[in-house]
Amino acid sequence: MLSERGAEVISIPVTESSPPADGLVHLEEAIRHASVGDIIAVTSATASRVLAAFSMPTSGVSVAAVGPATADVLERNGWSVDIVPKRHTAADLAVELGSPSGTGRVMYVAAAAPRPEFAMALQASGWIVDHVVAYETRAVIPDPAVVDLAIAADAVIFTAGSSVRSWLQLVTSAETPPVVTIGPATSETVRAEGLTVAVEAAVQSIEGLVEAVVDFVGDA
Repeated sequence: MLSERGAEVISIPVTESSPPADGLVHLEEAIRHASVGDIIAVTSATASRVLAAFSMPTSGVSVAAVGPATADVLERNGWSVDIVPKRHTAADLAVELGSPSGTGRVMYVAAAAPRPEFAMALQASGWIVDHVVAYETRAVIPDPAVVDLAIAADAVIFTAGSSVRSWLQLVTSAETPPVVTIGPATSETVRAEGLTVAVEAAVQSIEGLVEAVVDFVGDA
């Protein structure tokens, strides 16, 4: 989409996802045993893509997604998403879920080692959190020549916090071009890692990200 708008795009995979060691057995069982009052929560599009390969549980189970991009993956595959916070961060999703009226359980579908804040916030509110591994993420070392090209770019785009951390294993913050992010969750990681967000997409979607990049580079 950026190329169609006239941009020269340098694609640098810095992470890759793979199925968990259990081959998604835990996830399949967790979905099958979900019961009335349970909440299935996802905070990444990658987790949504894995989850969407399964059939949605029977009625009475709510589905919560961190933002519209994450929700869209599920909805395009026949899932109904009940909860999306107005601000698209895991912290805001935890606030949106509030406290359970009784003994509540959240099935948190995520990477093998997600940031712990979301689960901790839910537990502090009284939820029982079942972390279900949907995928594992590991860093990928790209061609140094491609990294050198990226350092000279007008902007670097991040769509996930894991990519931010992997990028900073390759270059320094001083070498990083102006940062464009897909939304608040990624922006939080960018700032936590000592970088500055030049622009954040107003709409958390690939289309919104493209518009943000085009507007920023065009004004730069």
